[in-house]
Amino acid sequence: MPRNKTTEHKEWITPGTMESISKRKYLMEECNKSRTRREKVEAEKKYKAANTEVKQKIKHDKREYYNASATKVEEAAAHGCMKFLYDTTRRLAGKFQQTSSQVKDKEGNISTSEDEQLKRWAKYFYELLNRLPPQEVPSIPEASTELNVNCGRPFKGEIVSSIKMLKAGKAACPDNIPPEALTAHPNLSSNILHSLFRKIWEEEEMPQDQNESYIVKLPKKESARTTEEYP
Repeated sequence: MPRNKTTEHKEWITPGTMESISKRKYLMEECNKSRTRREKVEAEKKYKAANTEVKQKIKHDKREYYNASATKVEEAAAHGCMKFLYDTTRRLAGKFQQTSSQVKDKEGNISTSEDEQLKRWAKYFYELLNRLPPQEVPSIPEASTELNVNCGRPFKGEIVSSIKMLKAGKAACPDNIPPEALTAHPNLSSNILHSLFRKIWEEEEMPQDQNESYIVKLPKKESARTTEEYP
């Protein structure tokens, strides 16, 4: 006897497959309504054929969806759209969670448009990074013992150890180099970075582009706060 199951419709299921699912549901109901043995055998035969058709269509839709997503991921990687790449990868792996896009200002008004949110975030960080110095200078006592910090010339072995400690799945910086690109071959990556780190150590000056970074908002599940500390 076929069982009545609640079907969770995925985003990749096409309208044609949805029609087949509705047809299968109707045949299942007809099978349950059968009174004679002959009617039940005939209804079960039609239901099994419809069930096989639904499974084949779902398998085809899922394969097409993943192929299309893989193509989009490749295009995103080629154009340096790392956020879309990682979001799509997490969604395909079942680890993606859509977060709320609402942002509140100091008065508690909700900004839903992207332009208003960007202006709010720009204002928030401008106020945060341009605060007046504190009126009272904190009194910080001197350390009892000095830390043994190695300030000597950087070595390739140190760079290799640091590269191996990088975590995968993190978004790339403005240079569009994800951690996986460095951890794929730590020794080769250290050879490339060693000359850069050695020059920084000798000149005691960081490159200007190293001061650039991405700011990523991570809203919590609860509603956005309305205090002056948060946008």
